[in-house]
Amino acid sequence: MKMNLLHGALALFVTSLTACAAQTTAPDQATGVGTAQFALTGALPGVTHLTLSIYDGAISDINAQSPTFQPIACAAYAGAGGNKIKLQYLKASSNYTLFVELFGDDKCQKRVGFGWRGRVEVVGGNDLADVVPTYYVQPYLFGAFTGLAPVTADLQTAAKALSCSNESDCKSVHVNATCDSAAHRCVVDDLFPLDGYKRRGFANSVALADGSVAIFGGLSVPKDTNWEATASSGSSTDAEIFDPQRGYFYAVNESALTGVGLANAVTDGASAVAIVGGASDTGFALVPGKSLTTTVDATGCPTTCPVTNLVQRWDLGAQTLAQLPLTTAQFGTLPIVSRVHVKEGDRLLIAGGTSTPITKTVDTRLPNAVLCDLTKPGVITCATNTGTGHSPGAERANAATACLSANADGTCTKLLILGGRKTVGKPLAEIYDATTNTFVPVSAESSVTTQIIHGGKLIKLSDAKFLLLGASVAAPFLEDDVLTAPVGLVPPSLLTLDQTVTPPKLQLAPVPMGTLAAAGSRILATSIALANGGALLIGGLDANLQPVNNALLFDGNGLPVGLMGLASPRIGGNAALIGGKTPLAGCVLLSGGFTTDATGAVTPQNHVETFCTGP
Repeated sequence: MKMNLLHGALALFVTSLTACAAQTTAPDQATGVGTAQFALTGALPGVTHLTLSIYDGAISDINAQSPTFQPIACAAYAGAGGNKIKLQYLKASSNYTLFVELFGDDKCQKRVGFGWRGRVEVVGGNDLADVVPTYYVQPYLFGAFTGLAPVTADLQTAAKALSCSNESDCKSVHVNATCDSAAHRCVVDDLFPLDGYKRRGFANSVALADGSVAIFGGLSVPKDTNWEATASSGSSTDAEIFDPQRGYFYAVNESALTGVGLANAVTDGASAVAIVGGASDTGFALVPGKSLTTTVDATGCPTTCPVTNLVQRWDLGAQTLAQLPLTTAQFGTLPIVSRVHVKEGDRLLIAGGTSTPITKTVDTRLPNAVLCDLTKPGVITCATNTGTGHSPGAERANAATACLSANADGTCTKLLILGGRKTVGKPLAEIYDATTNTFVPVSAESSVTTQIIHGGKLIKLSDAKFLLLGASVAAPFLEDDVLTAPVGLVPPSLLTLDQTVTPPKLQLAPVPMGTLAAAGSRILATSIALANGGALLIGGLDANLQPVNNALLFDGNGLPVGLMGLASPRIGGNAALIGGKTPLAGCVLLSGGFTTDATGAVTPQNHVETFCTGP
């Protein structure tokens, strides 16, 4: 795939250098040589110097691979100098990778970030220096959120200056420009593949074994006062993959994939994802500081309900999709989903959820549980758990979960389940034990002011200690369809679990937040565990229903460290921890979610940000 050209709307901030003398591998004159131009955006705070390395191919393991040559060993970073990097006498190739290390000192020893770009094409002929494309190199700074290449105001202005009657009239301003048929003006909504493509809120992103991240589903299509699921038809796509080996996205047009929002998804093997439930028609309306409306459309329920009682297994490696409707034990939206290992083998546990939208008078949260076998290619079979102890001890939807004991293949032996219950008199928490295929009630003691907990994320700090982030007393998309400020939120809490007693005992206590107390309580936020043992609480709405445009960082002990800014608020966003051994291994890829404009109106977004902890 040939990459997009960088147009003049993106500023260029690197000193111009000609690289030939510093090469460690001489170019092959027999196959032709050429020129390539690269550019970093700037100015990058804290960056004073850089190095530049060229790899002939993708970077799959940054610690094991050696660059083909290093044109820049250590040079000053020009900041706002406004120049490009020009590399001449490169062997013609379509698969170069450019890797830049960024430093905060003149000896190039204090790493403060890096950047790279893959799948760079160099065409033969050094007389092309003034016409070859300039490749944008994405920088990533340590300890901060870095936005991927955005559509700048200058580029959007240039697009709107062009009149159009069809798409081809707009391609001169940018390859992704389209024609607004109503205004007859060009627009640029994304810089895909350098940034996200589809706008989506309440979507899913799942990290795969090779380090790539699959992003799919979500809500993106306005429908009256509701939002419909991201469509998948024709040239449209419901999924995109971030490739960390090359540092860009590519689209996957899986037209059979059922697009839903509010689905749960987990990895299922090296290259597959399991997608459970969700809704295709959902209400989400925000009046900042006043009210939040969250509903799931009940039109046609239960026969043609927009709640999807469907298990999907999408194997990106084999390019197969298997689907199975569940009728014996419906789960619908917001169920508990986990890959577990029972005596029969690897299974997908699905428990709880709600089969139809909950109303003020009807609560359809379920105590059901099923085990699904997804190990056979293209086939899904599910068996309902039966007998005492084989189903959850409480009807639950939108519960928080954490794996207590994980196997080497990523399956879970014991799963902690917290909150989301229908009845206070039933267990606040329980443990699913895959070795016995039973749910074990947990005795919970709390210094948190309420025993009502919905949503949020459980972050495992140790075998017996957990951090609860982003939970609330309110239950959006369940019984609370309209919330008014202030909203009852559960503060960040530390959980201590004792499994040596019968029943297991769980203690909950608020995290000592100090001056960051107001920043800790959020609803519809995004939380994720970090590779170094810490955690992030990202975006969401505060107790006064104001959008939050920052992230709160916690250390490995579950204590707050500080706040970091985001490019824009993210409400119902999604995050994945990039695996593998590329330079981005251990970084967080943040995508999707609803954001607000200057008037307070909400819209799904496609801009992606990353967070990398450090060198």
